[in-house]
Amino acid sequence: MDAALNGKVVTALGPIEPDAMGGVMMHEHLHSDWAQRAEAPFDMAKWPMLERYAVPNLRKLRNYGCFTYIDNTRPPERAEPWVYQKVSRLAGIHIVVATGFYREIELGKYWARTPEDQIWPFARQQPVEALEEFCVCEIEEGIHGTDLRAGVLKLGSSSADLTETEQKTFRAAARAHKRTGVYISTHCNAKGAHVSQLRLLESEGVDPQRVVLGHTQGQMVSEWDTVRECMKRGATFLMTNLRMDVAEKVRQGWADAIKRAFDEGFGHRVTLGLDCAFAVGYADMEDPNWRPHQGDSNLLIPCVIPLPPFVYLFVYTLPRFREMGVTQDMIKTMLVDNPKRVVPVRL
Repeated sequence: MDAALNGKVVTALGPIEPDAMGGVMMHEHLHSDWAQRAEAPFDMAKWPMLERYAVPNLRKLRNYGCFTYIDNTRPPERAEPWVYQKVSRLAGIHIVVATGFYREIELGKYWARTPEDQIWPFARQQPVEALEEFCVCEIEEGIHGTDLRAGVLKLGSSSADLTETEQKTFRAAARAHKRTGVYISTHCNAKGAHVSQLRLLESEGVDPQRVVLGHTQGQMVSEWDTVRECMKRGATFLMTNLRMDVAEKVRQGWADAIKRAFDEGFGHRVTLGLDCAFAVGYADMEDPNWRPHQGDSNLLIPCVIPLPPFVYLFVYTLPRFREMGVTQDMIKTMLVDNPKRVVPVRL
């Protein structure tokens, strides 16, 4: 990695200083096409949805002091580099784009109807060395020969124990991280996954302070003892999918988990995101009218989180959290201070 990037945040439009990020949403998706098995040219029929709904709402984030979001869509589901660059310019928002690998989904769950659907075939077929080089190339040279460099390494696992393929992708990304200084962000929603993921990354020499364990609001509520131990070692926990149309008990549990982390001195280890997604081939499992793989390759729908996209965090989630005792200082720490520590390149 170019030494000049040390301490900088690598965005779709180039490096910026950490102070320029403002508030940061740590886990979002501008474009996720779950039907893609190889990165394909962007289907321009999808652009009107992004232009009509994504861009205006991303622009509104600035009204809340949020100037950056981390796009955790890794290949092959992500869009072409120009899409992120154009949206960034139109919305006036910094976008950090990911490289890396997703989890191996159980057959029959979500969109995984065949073994090929479970994980990107490239990740399953290639040795760890090839996966490492792939990530390093996207970080140091650019994605698909462009000047857009990836600024985050995305990984994921589906259960408490990593599959053989997931172990391989974690090792590859860990080695790429050590060569480039780009931080690691994971999909980690299964019970106990935070323990196994962090253990494997540490075995490869990764400093836990460079790891963000994502979708971990459940663990923060129900597995606090092991979460605390991971935080003590330096890991950051990312709360996502914070929709307010769930049961009051669930909402209060999230707010109480935040307050407990701060009360025990671990507020500097918590960040926030929505997991808002514009997607093809993904079902919001609570919507009975939506099914994966409907055959319309042009369909790009905001899903997972209720509308409005992206600003939902500021319009609904954070006001409700404040009512439940999460202070503005806590929110600033999670949205501004903690990302400023984690996201920049550290060589």
